[in-house]
Amino acid sequence: MSSLSRADRAIPSFLSALAAIGLCLAATPALSRPAPVEATGSPEAWEPPRPMAPAESKAARDAKAPVWTAQDSSAAAAIVACLANRPEAIDSLTAGSLARDHGLGFGRRLREAWVNPAGKLGFAFKILYEGTRPISFEAKPVMNYGGLRARYLAALAPLFKPAGPGPYASVRPYYWNLAAAARPLSHDTLRLTPDSLPSPAIREALALYMSPYSGTLYGIRGGEAGQILENRDYFLGLTEILMAEKRLARFLLRSVNPATRLTAVEFIIRHKEDFPGFDSLQSTAFRAVYANPPKAATMRAGLETFEDPRKRVAECAREEARRDGRGVLRMY
Repeated sequence: MSSLSRADRAIPSFLSALAAIGLCLAATPALSRPAPVEATGSPEAWEPPRPMAPAESKAARDAKAPVWTAQDSSAAAAIVACLANRPEAIDSLTAGSLARDHGLGFGRRLREAWVNPAGKLGFAFKILYEGTRPISFEAKPVMNYGGLRARYLAALAPLFKPAGPGPYASVRPYYWNLAAAARPLSHDTLRLTPDSLPSPAIREALALYMSPYSGTLYGIRGGEAGQILENRDYFLGLTEILMAEKRLARFLLRSVNPATRLTAVEFIIRHKEDFPGFDSLQSTAFRAVYANPPKAATMRAGLETFEDPRKRVAECAREEARRDGRGVLRMY
């Protein structure tokens, strides 16, 4: 026996352990349900197993994240207070954030900026500058966690309102000094003869479209699915007004938004028989529009390009422009 190796001596012990485990398993009652209770026992002595509680929903888990939720709410409240009380200090909120500038021509510039205070709630800004001074902006909250919507809306409530009923309705943008963004350029800027201003109701209907907040990409479609561009979609929504009073296109030539100006040129070209001074417009207002800025921001499929505005307008004027259910491409 003493000549057995350590491994040989271990085999009987291992086999004994396996046998003990087998006996233990054989003596264990079935796990599917306990053994039945004899009739002499209490009928309440056995209860069927209770079903497992359902998994906690994502919204419920989100609501239990107090640390970053409090950070988001606090940061958002500070931003909302600044927007409401010191809107002219918008640059202090966007300093160091991701930003992109777009030249609008005639001394105006649009800055897109994205501010994300703590990761789950952020803000997208479009800021209009005249020279170096901000004169107007659009602010949109960006909520990345739907489960915290109610809490975030409470922090945003002083300025931002839901666009409709229901838990998933979007939040309306907040505009500061929209009148400045919609104010028409002077007649002299485009070498136009003075026209009478449209009625207050018409000016109000055209205001957002004349501002850079209606999208500054000119064209008809873009994106891989061929969606209608945002600025074009706004224009199509005003078709009834413009067809009833085509001379309003001359007013749109004075827009701050370069895409709106180019669409007005295109509309006049499509209906040139309704504009007795068409030849004069070509040599004056159209030329000023084409030069400010000298390249038109547009799209080819999913690619943003900058092209000769005169050629791009002539191309679009030959194409059909209508909604067809493919949606709207909203960029900037």
